[in-house]
Amino acid sequence: MELTPFKWLLRLDQPLHISSVVLLELINRWCIADQSFRIREFFVSFSPFDVCITLGLWVTGEEVTLKYGDAPFMNSLFNGSEITINLVLAKLHDPDVNKDENVEDFCRLYIILALGTFYFPWSSITINALPFHLLQNVHNLNMYNWGAAVHNFSIQSLNRAVVLYNQQQNTVAVNLSGCVVVLQVSINHFTMEIIVRMFVLQTMCLFEIVMGRTTCRIGMQYRISKNAWK
Repeated sequence: MELTPFKWLLRLDQPLHISSVVLLELINRWCIADQSFRIREFFVSFSPFDVCITLGLWVTGEEVTLKYGDAPFMNSLFNGSEITINLVLAKLHDPDVNKDENVEDFCRLYIILALGTFYFPWSSITINALPFHLLQNVHNLNMYNWGAAVHNFSIQSLNRAVVLYNQQQNTVAVNLSGCVVVLQVSINHFTMEIIVRMFVLQTMCLFEIVMGRTTCRIGMQYRISKNAWK
């Protein structure tokens, strides 16, 4: 696992706490047209770089397509059974899989569990729409752009959640798939970006005043800058 892009999962030594209040606020502030969060008068983009910073996943390499891809190891591990979270957990505790000669199978199971529950989770307990064929050679996983895949999956989930939320089709709950951890952790980055922008704006206005230009000019500078920041 230490040689794969998902090695940082091994550093998690305690449960992750997800705030439904924060996630609902992010859904409410997500702008589909701009692919950004609306915070005050600013639009703050959510990019693959945020995924890279938060999860340690590279944002370069070959594209990862999230669709079912069969692989030879699937038959030996699951024997054609439907792949569920409980089945993967049971396999990880199987004494036969835990043998030293089966270390690659154990690694594949761990990654399948991570992909299905952390990076690309759905509301279903079934793990199916994943590129299992890429796990045939666990030594080549660094060749792929997992960061962009997590980002795209999260964006699609946000877009769906916003549409359903605005249509008020479900007044009890809003389903948000994808790696919500990266959204929640990225709030610190979003907040810092807003602080930096406001500091730059205040500095620009102060500079205009010192130079003796008119108030109208200051307002024009503000509008131009705000459009550029989008």
